[in-house]
Amino acid sequence: MTCARMNEFNKKFNTSFQIYNPKNRHFHPRDVHDELDWVLYLHNSHFCLIRRSQKSLGIQEIEDNYEQVWKTCRDDNAVSQVSPLKLNVLSSMSDDALFAWDCEMYSEKDMRRAIPYACTLINLEKLRKMLNRINNLFPDLKPTDPIPEEFYDKLMNVVEIFKKWKRQKEIKGNYVQHINFTCSYQHESSSLAAWGNSSNLPANLRKIADVDIAKYTQDNWEELRHEWEPYAKRDTLCLGACLIKYNQVTKEVVNQNMSNNLTAPSLSLKGWYYLYYYDKEMVEEEWYETTRMVAKHTEKENIEKVYSHTNPFIRKFIRRSIKGGRVSANRKSFETNKMDEICNVLKEYTELESNNIIDLFKEYSASTKDKTEVHSRLKKIECTKLMAFDANGLYASAMSDLDSEYPRAESGRPFLPEEEKEFVKLFNKQKFRPRTAILTVWFDYPKNMFFQPIPAKDKITFTNKEAPKVKYNIVLTSDGVLKEKKTFKGYSNDKISVEDYVQLASGHDVSNEFNKPWEKSFTNGVVIPNDKQTKVFRSYLNNVKRKPPNSEGIMSPYNDKDEYSFDENYEFDDFDYLSNQEENEDCFK
Repeated sequence: MTCARMNEFNKKFNTSFQIYNPKNRHFHPRDVHDELDWVLYLHNSHFCLIRRSQKSLGIQEIEDNYEQVWKTCRDDNAVSQVSPLKLNVLSSMSDDALFAWDCEMYSEKDMRRAIPYACTLINLEKLRKMLNRINNLFPDLKPTDPIPEEFYDKLMNVVEIFKKWKRQKEIKGNYVQHINFTCSYQHESSSLAAWGNSSNLPANLRKIADVDIAKYTQDNWEELRHEWEPYAKRDTLCLGACLIKYNQVTKEVVNQNMSNNLTAPSLSLKGWYYLYYYDKEMVEEEWYETTRMVAKHTEKENIEKVYSHTNPFIRKFIRRSIKGGRVSANRKSFETNKMDEICNVLKEYTELESNNIIDLFKEYSASTKDKTEVHSRLKKIECTKLMAFDANGLYASAMSDLDSEYPRAESGRPFLPEEEKEFVKLFNKQKFRPRTAILTVWFDYPKNMFFQPIPAKDKITFTNKEAPKVKYNIVLTSDGVLKEKKTFKGYSNDKISVEDYVQLASGHDVSNEFNKPWEKSFTNGVVIPNDKQTKVFRSYLNNVKRKPPNSEGIMSPYNDKDEYSFDENYEFDDFDYLSNQEENEDCFK
C-alpha cells in the first residue's frame, strides 16, 4: 500500500494507518482521526499499535527496539566494523494466531485506484484441523479428489467475511499488541491458481478460474453478492490450504514458517542460521537421520566453507530483497572473457601495446582513422551472456533435496572470527567468489537492449551511502560502437537511481525517462547549455534549431542532415541529431 492510498483506506475502514519515516521522524499520512486513542503504525515492515497520547514515547520505543545491523565503512577491515547478525530463528508465534486473508476490490470510474468492498479471513489452525478430520474420515480419498459436499459447506462457513459496513471485529480478552502482515507473493511468486495446482489440493478447494471479477463495480457489487461471495471464500480456502502445506514443509526443513519471515530469501537466511548455530552440537547420527545428509557432509571439518549472510554486502542485498525479485548486479556480475576480444581489436586498430582497456579506448576515441571495419568486428562479438548472483533462488525446499541442482543447505554456515581477515583480503583484492551459498546463474540479456555495459577498471570506494560508486564504464552498442557511458548511480550526470538501473538491466528502455541537461521549446528548438557547446556547434546554432518560418509561420525541424546549410568542413555530431527527433509534448517547456 502506498502513501497515496492510505487516506482512502483509512476512510473506508475507519482506521488510522501511518508509516513511520525514521529520517525525519514523521508519520505519513499526517491527517488521522483525532478521536481515536490507538493508531496503527508501520515500521520496518512490521505493524505496531501506539497510543496517540504517547506518540513521542512510542517513536522512541520503535527506534530503541530496531537495531541497525548494516553500515558501511572507509577502511579495509569491512567485516569487523559491522555488527554481528542476530536472528530470532526460533518460532515465536503459535499457529493459532495465523490467518489467511484476501480483499475484493472494484475500480472507481475514471480513477486509477481500487476500493475494497469485502475482506475474507480464515484461521489456518481451524482449517488444518478440519482438513485432517476429513482425511481421517475418508482414508481412501486421494489428495486431488473433491472434498465431500457436506464437509465442503462446513469449510466455506469457517471463512469469515467482512463487508465495508462491518468495520471491526469484537476482540475478547487482551488488546492486540502486534500484527504482522506477510505477503504470500513474496514466498510463492506464481499465481494462486498455479500454486493450488502444484500443491495437489482437492479439486473443489482450488481457485475458481471462470469468474469475471472486473464486472463488479461500485454500482452493482452489493446486488451481485451471491456471485462474488463464493468466489472470495474459495480464494481464501485455496490460499489457506497452500499456506498450511508451505508451512509444514518449511518447518520440517528449517523450523520456520511464514509468520517469522517476510520473504523466501529471509526464510532461507534464518534456515542457515538455525541449522548451523542452534544445531551445531547435534551428533552426526541425529544429523543424518533428520536431514538425510551423506556422512562426508556431516563431519564439521569436511563441510565446505562458504560466504553467506555474515558477509555484510550479501546480507544487505538479501535484506533489500523483500521489495521484490532483485538480482544483485555488482562489479563481478559483468565480468566476461569478451573484454580480451575487444582489447585485441582495439590494439590492432591503435597499434598500441597495452592491455588497459581505458588507455586503448582513449587512443581509439582520439584517432581520426576510419572505424568502419572496427565497428563491424565489434558488432560480431557475442557479449550478451553475463553472470549474476541470485539470492532469491535460495529456497529451503530445493536446498534440502539431495537430487536438487541447487546448493545444499548443509554447505552454509556462519563465519568464524579468524576467517574474517581472510575474507577481507580476498574481497579487497577483487578475488572474492561466493561459492554455494549464493547461486551463480547464467542468463542472456535481451537482444533489443539499447546498449551493453562493459565495465573497465571499475573503482569501488566505500562511503556512507548504500551503494558503491563505479567510476568508469564503457558501452558497446548494438552497432559495434564503443562509447564512454556515464549512466550509473554514483557518477551519473543525470543521477540515475538504482531502480532505473534495475530496469535497464532487465531490458526496459528508460532513456526518455531521465532528466535531460537540455531543453526543448516550440520557438527555439533544442537549447544546449554552454558547457555542452563547441565552437563549431555554436557558430551553426541557428541552423541547428529549425527551418525558417513558412507562409503559415511554422518553424519545422530538419528531417535530414543534408538539408543543413553547413560548409564542407562541418562535422555532424550527436547534438545535431537531437533536433531531428520527433517532438514529445512531455519534453516541451
